[in-house]
Amino acid sequence: MNASRLFILLVALMMLPLPAAFGVMTTEYTREDENGSSTTVESVTLDLAAGESDDLTSIIFPNSEVMDAQLGITGTADNDGSYAEDLEVKVRNAVWRYSGQGYGALGSQERFATGSYSTSGNFPEAGSTTVELLLPANATVTDATMDVSGRPYGSGNLDDHRLSSIDTNGGSISSDPRYIRAGQGPELLVDGSDRFLVWLDSGNLDEQSTAWDNILFRRYSSGWDDPILLNGSQSLDYLYSPQLVREGNELFAGWYVSPFSADDFIEFAYSSNRGASWSDPLRVDIDDLYIVQDIDFAASDGSLYVLWSDYENRSGSGTDYDVWLVSSDNDGGTWSSPVLVTSGSDATSYYPRLVVSGNDVHVTWLEYDSANLVYSAYYSRSTNGGTSFIGSEKMSGDSEVDYTVVAADDSNNVIVAWNDDTDGDLIADAVTARVSGTNGATFGTEITLSDGGDYYTYEVDIAADGDGGFEVAWLRYTGEQANPYRITHTHCDSGCSTWTDPEMIDSGEDTDFRNVPALNADSSGVGIAWSDRDSSFGGSSDSDIVFQYDSG
Repeated sequence: MNASRLFILLVALMMLPLPAAFGVMTTEYTREDENGSSTTVESVTLDLAAGESDDLTSIIFPNSEVMDAQLGITGTADNDGSYAEDLEVKVRNAVWRYSGQGYGALGSQERFATGSYSTSGNFPEAGSTTVELLLPANATVTDATMDVSGRPYGSGNLDDHRLSSIDTNGGSISSDPRYIRAGQGPELLVDGSDRFLVWLDSGNLDEQSTAWDNILFRRYSSGWDDPILLNGSQSLDYLYSPQLVREGNELFAGWYVSPFSADDFIEFAYSSNRGASWSDPLRVDIDDLYIVQDIDFAASDGSLYVLWSDYENRSGSGTDYDVWLVSSDNDGGTWSSPVLVTSGSDATSYYPRLVVSGNDVHVTWLEYDSANLVYSAYYSRSTNGGTSFIGSEKMSGDSEVDYTVVAADDSNNVIVAWNDDTDGDLIADAVTARVSGTNGATFGTEITLSDGGDYYTYEVDIAADGDGGFEVAWLRYTGEQANPYRITHTHCDSGCSTWTDPEMIDSGEDTDFRNVPALNADSSGVGIAWSDRDSSFGGSSDSDIVFQYDSG
């Protein structure tokens, strides 16, 4: 194992021996060897691997008052060119640290003050910005380089915010958007300028209810059409997790229903004319749903897929949450038998997400890790249209995972991303991902997509961009009182070897609340929608849905 090297020099230790009233100075250490013999030295060189410490060096002085002390510490590279990080030197009760956010490696500073290896400045107009990095006191800079790259402001031709939902009574609450653009999916429509949006709303276009019980749809083509209520007549049932997918000119919207006095069930509606009109709500034909924990929809090659987790002991799966899949090849007229995606173990598995490309079905979910007492991100895939699945693989490490998503393209690229609790406080503070170029057969090591600007992160979303790259968005909690929640975006080009710096893409106006984003992309651009209380763009002070579109 290679070890980073430290050179420690005692510049001066000024003492005032008691009771004598004259000063004494020393510049020497006492160093023990492995046999217990001591020698006096003026400097010490240590080779330390990660996690190691050295306690064979001491400073010996009589009963004295230390008036002044100086240590000179220099970091040098190991055989691989790596430098030491997270250093701590103790002299009796005094502690010297070179550790923490932004400190980087001693002897080779590659991090900015945020703790990130890169930083960004936004210039909507002429001006300047300041970025910071930390250097040790009295450091001598012997060599410095900086790579500077530029992108158009807003990462492209970013439109202004547009209000997507409406007030149904001067103040309904709109939340949980699912957003797709025409052209997304296996077939590209000729008119790729349309956008389609569904969301959860406490208003039913006539009045506001006290329950979250309405699914609304809107289509954009040079302007917003009137919204359409998809869930039929208003009821007292609670609706959750609106979905929206497209297959050719057909749109499918889905959600699940949690009645007060009956078991849960999954509903959907379909449109054969690009959202101009919709069917009445229909049920997905699944027997004995019991306590559903989230759903997801996908459509590909003439088939509609529905993924969910519930507590039903179906086919001997055990009395715990498991993930299941059904599909239909006739627009929901009939459905396949449920296929178990997760194992039949007693480990809780829920909050699944899927993506389908041709016959390949990719699924990720949260599964309880009883050894580490955390929920982890897991992944499985099917290469036969969801008829069977090829085992499962743990994607995350030993830290808590709050949420996980998956995206894939038609070039065998698959990315699983998740909100990761790296500091152990049970709330995710990072966005982490693993990339596969083998259609999910193998994955690379973990990469961090977020930066030091995230105090917490919530519900990452991801989509393939149609050109070999991927788009990622999440909700960032900054800890700032006036504007605590920000919508954050990053992307990679083909191969995803590098990612752009995370960029906050909302209005930046002070508001106390924004909710998690929904993202979708194709080769002509990326769209992101979210729930926002910022009323500066024409919404109300209650949550409304807004979107941004970037044509690249």
